[in-house]
Amino acid sequence: MNNYIDDVAKKKESLYRSEFLRYAVRAMYAGMYLTLGSAVAFIAANHFSGIDPVIGRAIYALLFPWGLVTIILLNGELATSNMMFLTNATYRKAIPTRSAVGILLVCTLFNLLGSMAIAFMLSRTTLFSNLEATHYMYNAIETKLAKPYGAMFFDGIIANILVNIAIIGSVRIKETSAKILFVVAIIFIFCYFGFEHVIANFGGFSLVMFTNPGVIDSFTFGNVIMHWLLVFVANYIGGGLIMGLGYAWLDSTKTNYLD
Repeated sequence: MNNYIDDVAKKKESLYRSEFLRYAVRAMYAGMYLTLGSAVAFIAANHFSGIDPVIGRAIYALLFPWGLVTIILLNGELATSNMMFLTNATYRKAIPTRSAVGILLVCTLFNLLGSMAIAFMLSRTTLFSNLEATHYMYNAIETKLAKPYGAMFFDGIIANILVNIAIIGSVRIKETSAKILFVVAIIFIFCYFGFEHVIANFGGFSLVMFTNPGVIDSFTFGNVIMHWLLVFVANYIGGGLIMGLGYAWLDSTKTNYLD
């Protein structure tokens, strides 16, 4: 796995340095794909919540992962998986730290721009232009903003541990159908528990912003930015330090026990 991560990180750095626009568009696509996964999950969850809120939550958790599946299959650039790849490769000096930081920040910015672009387009569609104030999406985002900072922080750490478990598993599994099943199963856990993922929140918050932000009293610029920053740091700890640096250290062994 070390060689694979090195090759991926070097490929990312090469594209970032030599063809910045192509790298940026790949990052925008990742934000778009994840927001589309959030959008269909919000709509379906709202329909099923009328039967039972638990069913609505389960439907959301089953549908959201398809955004990540799309990113994996179509080679989108997702900041939260890059936290793992770049930290791991930097630890073993496959790429310089300066490049890793630059790639991660640029990727995050264009994930946001992609999320906002598709959220704006969705907000102009028939379905999203007529959402009631009690819609599942508004309740979900209001719940996120109401979390204490401590809970939000640990939710963010665990979320990106799970996301990168899914990414590492998808690398190791060769059969596409098995890869998809594994990713959906792992991301189901993160979604069902309501953990915090900064790029997913880019999409969800953007959908609220472009539809009816006044529905949520706590939906203010300051609260949104604080939420994104705190979750970004927490996601980095979970994906970058625990999973990325953790596996880099584990595979620094002189024995043949390697991933």
